[in-house]
Amino acid sequence: MPYWRQKQKQKPRREPAEVIRERDSRRTAALAQCVRELQRGNDSPGLTHSLVAERVGVPVQYVRWKYPSVEHLLAIGGPRAEAGGPSAGGAQGSGV
Repeated sequence: MPYWRQKQKQKPRREPAEVIRERDSRRTAALAQCVRELQRGNDSPGLTHSLVAERVGVPVQYVRWKYPSVEHLLAIGGPRAEAGGPSAGGAQGSGV
């Protein structure tokens, strides 16, 4: 049988809920990483929903719906980098 006539193998169908769950987890991880990066940068104009949405590439409405206030956005970013947590960069902020 010629190549173009061969039946193509189909991927197993995934449940819509599984697809949505995976997309939501990817978005949350990307948003958290963006918030952490903005917290580390001292020259940034401030944390806003539109700035985070633009950098991550998700709709602003989604960010505002999922995280209604800036405090919610800061919460997904974890502890602040300036607080001396494990993400602070070790001896960088120790002053020794």
